[in-house]
Amino acid sequence: GTVSFDDLMKRRVKKLADKLLHDIDCPREITESAIISLAKAISDNKGDPVDKDLAYRQVEALLPGRGVSQSLYYHLHSNGMFVEVVSRGARTGQPHLAVRFPYERFSDYFIADHMLKGLASRKDIKTAQEVGGPLDWIGDRNQFWARRGICGALSVMLPERYGIELSEIISDSELRDDALGLFLESLPWRNPSSFTKKSNAVLRQSQKLGLDSFL
Repeated sequence: GTVSFDDLMKRRVKKLADKLLHDIDCPREITESAIISLAKAISDNKGDPVDKDLAYRQVEALLPGRGVSQSLYYHLHSNGMFVEVVSRGARTGQPHLAVRFPYERFSDYFIADHMLKGLASRKDIKTAQEVGGPLDWIGDRNQFWARRGICGALSVMLPERYGIELSEIISDSELRDDALGLFLESLPWRNPSSFTKKSNAVLRQSQKLGLDSFL
C-alpha cells in the first residue's frame, strides 16, 4: 500500500535506532533524543546549520564516556542522519564547520514530531494551543510564516495521527487561507487513509479560493 512521509520518517528513525543499539549499545530513546536535540538547535538558529562544536557537545552529552569508535555523534554522521557543511558565521563571516540535516524537510519533520509528543487526542491538540503549550504559536501570523516548513509537516501529521486538518485549528482567516495552500502541498505526502469528510470539505474550500490550479 501507499506509505506516507510520516511512515517513512518513523521507519528511518527506527532503523537507525535499531542499528545503533546493535553497533554501539545506544538505547533507542537516546538516538531519538539526539535527533530532536539537533532539530531544535537548527530551529533556534532560524533554520540555518548549527556550529559543529555545539552540535557535537549536545549529542555527546546524551551518551558520554565513549571513545571515538563508539561516539554517538560519529555514528549519526556516518549513517547519514546529518551532514557537515562549511558555513559562514553571521557575525564574523569566517568559514567554519556546521551541521544540518540532509534535507530541510527532515528538520521540519523532527521539530513537528517533537511538538506532538505526548499529545494523544483532539482535546490534547486544543490544549497544546493554549499559552505555554507546544502549539501556542500557531495562531500568530509572524510565527506561522516563520515556521511555514513546520506547518507543512503538521499538515501531514495532524490528519494522519489525529484526523484533524491544520486549517481546523486556525481561527485567523488569513492564516487559514495559507493553511489551505499547505493542505494541497501535503497531498502527495499523505496516506490516503487520512482523508475524511472534513478533508473533502477543506479541498472544496481551497478550490473556491482558486488554490488548486496545480492539481
